[in-house]
Amino acid sequence: MKENNKIGFSTMDDSIRIDTINKDEYHEYQKIIFDSVSPMMQKLIKKNPGFERELFDDLLKEESFYCTIRERKTLKFCGYCGIKDTRKSKPELAIELLKEVQHKGIGTQAMKLLLQAYMPQDNFEYYRYVVAADNYPSQRLCEKLGGVPNGIVAPILKDPKLQEIFEEKNLDLIDEKMITLADEFKVEPRKLLSHFLEYKICRES
Repeated sequence: MKENNKIGFSTMDDSIRIDTINKDEYHEYQKIIFDSVSPMMQKLIKKNPGFERELFDDLLKEESFYCTIRERKTLKFCGYCGIKDTRKSKPELAIELLKEVQHKGIGTQAMKLLLQAYMPQDNFEYYRYVVAADNYPSQRLCEKLGGVPNGIVAPILKDPKLQEIFEEKNLDLIDEKMITLADEFKVEPRKLLSHFLEYKICRES
């Protein structure tokens, strides 16, 4: 079985580099972790600073494979990308960038480097990328990586009854973009109010 050596993994292009996440980088990760969680989680972090460290330690778990993204010349911290659980045959990709470096193509560059250099386990089928229906930049990123619609998932509202109630209360949020997106994923537009999109991305050859 082919495996990556998580310690010392590094790859780069002309403008960025990605390296295996290191526990000593915690101070650089604090802001991006805080900004990436919900308002409720942010309140918990403010009351319990140690919780932020726990979220960082989750990125260091043996089953995960996360890399720090930096500018190649300055080594400025930009964010991170990686794979949530490498043991799965359909592992989920993840990426978070600092707000000031978003919309500059860095996310696409980093994910392409990861997919080109990372060798999945033998049971690998394809990558999954889960994104909110209104997160259009991330959807474009998926498309640039060759991602195609692969259904919808409900990571938050799992109860069908709660999904229906939430959808009924928010039908006014359905717009032309959502209707077009629903058609691409072959679901009713209202379902995108309570579900996230899932893209299928094959490994770069």
